[in-house]
Amino acid sequence: MEGERVKVLLGFTVPEGEPFYIPIHHTVITGMTNLSGKTTTVEAILHRSKSKALIFLTKRGEKHFPDTHQIPPFYKERFDWEYVRGLLEASMHERLKFETPWIIRISKKAHSLKEVRLLLGRLLTERKLREFDRNIYTLLAAYLDKVLPTLTKAKHKFTDTLHLKEGINVMDLTEWYTNEEVQMLVIQSCMEHILKYENNVIVALPEAWKLLPQSRNTPVKLYFEKFIREGAANNNYLIIDAQDLGGVDKSPLRQVSVWIMGKMMEANEVQRLLKQTLGLKIKPEEVQTLPLGHFLVAYGREVQKVYVWPYGIPKTIAVDVAKGNLNPEFVRDMLLKPIDKPSASIPQPLLNRLTELDEKIETLNKRVDSLDKTLAQLLTQKRGITKLQNIQLQKTFYNIKVTQTQKRFTLTDETVQGKIMWLAKEGFLNTWRSQTEIEKELTRRAWTIPRISVYKALKALVKQGFIGQRKTDRMQFKIAPNVRFTNE
Repeated sequence: MEGERVKVLLGFTVPEGEPFYIPIHHTVITGMTNLSGKTTTVEAILHRSKSKALIFLTKRGEKHFPDTHQIPPFYKERFDWEYVRGLLEASMHERLKFETPWIIRISKKAHSLKEVRLLLGRLLTERKLREFDRNIYTLLAAYLDKVLPTLTKAKHKFTDTLHLKEGINVMDLTEWYTNEEVQMLVIQSCMEHILKYENNVIVALPEAWKLLPQSRNTPVKLYFEKFIREGAANNNYLIIDAQDLGGVDKSPLRQVSVWIMGKMMEANEVQRLLKQTLGLKIKPEEVQTLPLGHFLVAYGREVQKVYVWPYGIPKTIAVDVAKGNLNPEFVRDMLLKPIDKPSASIPQPLLNRLTELDEKIETLNKRVDSLDKTLAQLLTQKRGITKLQNIQLQKTFYNIKVTQTQKRFTLTDETVQGKIMWLAKEGFLNTWRSQTEIEKELTRRAWTIPRISVYKALKALVKQGFIGQRKTDRMQFKIAPNVRFTNE
C-alpha cells in the first residue's frame, strides 16, 4: 500500500520551505551532470533512508561519499545462453541477431565461458564444418577473445561473498572504467544476490544509458526487469541515475513510482520524458531552467518543485535555499567543497612540551624572586641574627630551540574530522568543550555521527596538533592556539 510505505525527507518545497517526503521505492533521478545535483540527491536519500544501500563507482573522478563502507567487488559467474549473449552484446556494443541459435547450441555443451571458447576452437578445426557455421563460430570466438582476457585478469580481485553493512556500502569499479562488461558482470552479480538473499536494500545504479541500452542487451539489463518487478516484495529497491532517457530502454521503467527530474536542456527529450513515461503536463521550460539542487518530483498524481537537502548541510541553510534567500551555488562552493585550510605552525606535542617548560621556568623564577626578597630582608633588619650564613643562589636558564613545521588540513564536511574543524572555524571550540557538547552541536547542524566516530576523530585531531586536550572530571577539547584558518 502506498500509504504504508516508509518515507524519507528529500528536501523542502520551493518557495514555501516546507519539508517534502518521498516513499522509499523504485526511483529514477534525471538531470545534467554537474548542473543538476543528481549525485547529491542519491547521497541524501540513502543516508536518510537508514537502510542498507549499495553504490557503484564506475568512472574516474566520481564523488566519494562520506560516512560509508568500502567493500570489494563481488562476482559469481552465471552461465546460460542469455548470459553469454548479453555479455557479448555489452562487449561489442551491438545487438546480436541471427547468431543467437548458435550461441544456444554451443552453450548447452559447456559450463563456463572458458569451456565455450575451447569448444569453439575445436569446432573451427573440423573440416566438415559448413562455411556459414564456420563464419558464425569465428565471430563468436573473436567476441570471447575480447572478453575473456579481461575477466581472467580481474578475477583475483573479486570476492565470492557479498557482505553488506548497515548504512551505505560503496563498491569501487573504476579500475575497469574502459571495460564496461566487467563492471556489468559485477553489478549483475550483486543484484542477483540481493534479490535472492537480502531484504531492505537500496541499490543505486549509475549511468542508465550504459546498463539499460534501448537497442541491445547487457548482463544488467537481463536481470533488471526481474529485480524491479520482484524486489519490492522484500523491500529491495533500485535508484536509477540517468542524465537523460534518450537511449534507455523504458519498458521496465513503468514499474518506477518516484521520478526526480533535474535540469535538462534538450526540449525534445524533456517533452518525451514527461509525456511518454510519466503522462504529465509540465512545460519543458520548467525543467530547463531548474537551478542547481532543484528538482521536479513526481509520484502518483503529485508534482512538486523541491530543493534537495544535501547530506551534511545544516537544515536551516537548506530551508533558506528553498525559500530563495540563499543561492544554491553558495552551498556548493562554501559548504560542499573544501576551501579553507587551517595550518598549524608547531605540532601540538611540541607545543604541549613548550607550555610545560614555560610553566616550570615561571615557577623557578618565582622561587628565585622569593629568595631574593628574603635575603634583602635579612640584610636590612639584622635583628636577632648572631651569624649570617653564606647563601648561594643559582639561576638556571633554559635555552629552547624551536623548529617550526607546518601541517595543513583541508576543511570539508565529508569527513567527521572535517565537520569538527568546521565547528572550530566558527568559534565553537574557542573554549573547552566535552565530547558530549561537541556531539550535540554536530546533531544541531544535522550531522548525526556515531559516538565512537566522533571520539576517533577527536583523538586524530589531537594527535595531529589541531586540537588541544585536557582532563578534568571529563575529557575536554579546544582548538589549538597555533591554528590559523586561511583561504587559499
